[in-house]
Amino acid sequence: MSPFPRKRLAPWLVLFGLAFPAACGSSGVVGGDCAASYVECNGRCVDALTDPANCGGCGRACEPGVSCQNAECVGSLDGGAGTSSTGGNAGAAGTPAEAGAGGASAASGNGGAAGDDAGMLSDAGPDGDASCGPPYDRPEACGDCMTQCAAPTPSCASDGMGNFHCVKQCEAPPFDRPEACGDCTTKCSADKPICAPDGSGGFACRPQCDQPPSSYDTPEMCGDCLTQCVAPTPNCSPDDVGSFHCVLNCTAPLKACSGKCVDFNIDADNCGSCGHVCPSGICQSATCVGANVGHVVLACMDYQTPVKNSAQTVLMGNAVLLPIRNPVRILAYAEFAPAAARAKVDQDIGFAAAARGRSFTLTTLGSYSNATATLSIADYDVFLIYDQTSAPAGKLADVGAAWQANSVLDSFAAAGGVIVGLSGGSSEMDQFFSASQLLDVSAETVVSGSTLYNRAPGDAMGINVISPFFAPASSCTFTTSVPQDQATIFVVSDAQTGAGAPVVVHRVIAP
Repeated sequence: MSPFPRKRLAPWLVLFGLAFPAACGSSGVVGGDCAASYVECNGRCVDALTDPANCGGCGRACEPGVSCQNAECVGSLDGGAGTSSTGGNAGAAGTPAEAGAGGASAASGNGGAAGDDAGMLSDAGPDGDASCGPPYDRPEACGDCMTQCAAPTPSCASDGMGNFHCVKQCEAPPFDRPEACGDCTTKCSADKPICAPDGSGGFACRPQCDQPPSSYDTPEMCGDCLTQCVAPTPNCSPDDVGSFHCVLNCTAPLKACSGKCVDFNIDADNCGSCGHVCPSGICQSATCVGANVGHVVLACMDYQTPVKNSAQTVLMGNAVLLPIRNPVRILAYAEFAPAAARAKVDQDIGFAAAARGRSFTLTTLGSYSNATATLSIADYDVFLIYDQTSAPAGKLADVGAAWQANSVLDSFAAAGGVIVGLSGGSSEMDQFFSASQLLDVSAETVVSGSTLYNRAPGDAMGINVISPFFAPASSCTFTTSVPQDQATIFVVSDAQTGAGAPVVVHRVIAP
């Protein structure tokens, strides 16, 4: 589409043809002639496209305060009479000038009155029709007054850049389909094949949703690639199942940052404040920290039969007393663990510490939602997760997914922390381990009273653990697809040789 409608081109095209080859002493002279868009008026070259005193022709003055654009007064003309440059009669305001003897009419010369409409005045109307005007988004006036849409392109549609063109017949609404997304002319492409709400009442082509939910964490794509966060819920916030959703306000400890709800306590890209990035990629307690070797120890034992110097007690000591700090600072997740069961685990930790001349402090975490603001390497060395036997069905998987989405456990272990998880085989701790990505566990099998073997006596978790030994009450094996390697060690197994099923797994988290 031309920048100017064809109707509006007519005045200055005629002006070009009438430009006299005069030796003008004013601007607009090129080689003795008036330059393009300039015309000779009383011995001067004037720009009839922009000169408000000669807008579209000599003597065609715009009203005071009205500008001349593209040979058209942006507003009403002054109605003054034009003058025929060829001896024709002056045209009265608002009427076509009649041709005089031996001369052309004012409408065909370089002068003319406002309201003349012989195809050269820019009055936004076709010849003899002063009623045509904007908007130019109709089939009968598509882009300008001169363009009427007819078969085979009977519809008038926008090109997205403010211009309108005649196009083939649009299919009927709604425009929420890939073949007609937002309007009848927009078809979604291979890289953006989905037609989805654009957040402002319309539709736009979006990419295919082929990423995990945790990847869609921006206001533009919140929870999935189709959901945009707009008022009244403009912020994208983590939900309780490892994905994201649009919210009005961010819930503490989350804070709004560029439309996202982030936790300044642990977010390495927004550590302590919005946009503060940690070079190490680790943020703890709103402070960037260096990266050290961390550890994850998962035991299919719930430690409900504490015995001094037993194999299970040595194993517990190897895990919780691995940090060199004294006293060791332990944060224990207790939300769905009965108090009596927790007391027995704490007693076994006490046996292990006393045997080594060590001490510890133990603080309980009563709600999983407080973990991001509480679990910090600056305050704790060990995160102990009791067997959560009182958790409602499905809840532990939700807890694990939420912690994984917020990097609660990953950031703590990456900063050098020790995570110890316990299970007795009768709860849904296997679902928690899998959802949190501590270990992919598909099942747990109770093996209480069976013979167990220390398969890694040189590992930090297997040191001084007697082998073989009888499995205490509430012991089990993990069914996992994770293979052993240098970073994943099956310390205790139900088989002396061969693969066997692990009872105690030690994962080393390298910085």
